[in-house]
Amino acid sequence: MFASVLFTGLQNGVVSAAAAYARSLVFEMAAVWAFPALVGIDGIWWAVNVSEVLTLLFCAFHLVRFAPPQLVRK
Repeated sequence: MFASVLFTGLQNGVVSAAAAYARSLVFEMAAVWAFPALVGIDGIWWAVNVSEVLTLLFCAFHLVRFAPPQLVRK
């Protein structure tokens, strides 16, 4: 959620909304459906952790992609 606030502060609301939506619905629902099939009923408990890691990767990619010049060292 901190990354979503960061993108809002950087005036990139589209990425902010996409990160929040992906974290809450896309990644978590995919993990809830996939993990019980892969590792059994305990996979449901891993769904939240997996969605958080996927959201971290999503936000890191977009932060590098849309980093303002003030954050990039030369």
